[in-house]
Amino acid sequence: SVLSFLDSYYFCELVEADLTYRELVEIPTWENREEILKQFTKFTFDLHEAGIEFLDHSPGNTLIKQVGENQYEFYLVDLNRMNFHDSMNFEQRMKNFSRLSPYKEMVEIMAKEYAKLYQKPEQETIDKMWFYTEEFQHKFQLKQARKKKLKALIGKK
Repeated sequence: SVLSFLDSYYFCELVEADLTYRELVEIPTWENREEILKQFTKFTFDLHEAGIEFLDHSPGNTLIKQVGENQYEFYLVDLNRMNFHDSMNFEQRMKNFSRLSPYKEMVEIMAKEYAKLYQKPEQETIDKMWFYTEEFQHKFQLKQARKKKLKALIGKK
């Protein structure tokens, strides 16, 4: 017999978030920003330890809610793009941070915190996380330039 699903259901929770990760990127003076980044790094580390790779780990897809003094919870949005692993290696973990921020200062905060959690040398973690961030930013800029050229070509017709 063939197994089929006639109905599908998606369960979600409405979260009244205080901010998204995007605000941390766009507003460098956000109150308690460094602490939020450290706790976000721990949140991501815990995902990695469970073998969860959130493929759409980008600024708009993390909601942040303050739940106490210096305490934050994180909620992921757009969960349809995930990989599940028995374990994640260092490269996979570092690459998973690549889309989050183009700013080295933010990457360094996250990398230093991750190095402590993963028990990896700090500079090696910073270098690897920044390598993948720069690689993503380069590809992103090329894509944006191609889109701009295409729009200009279409506009001429």
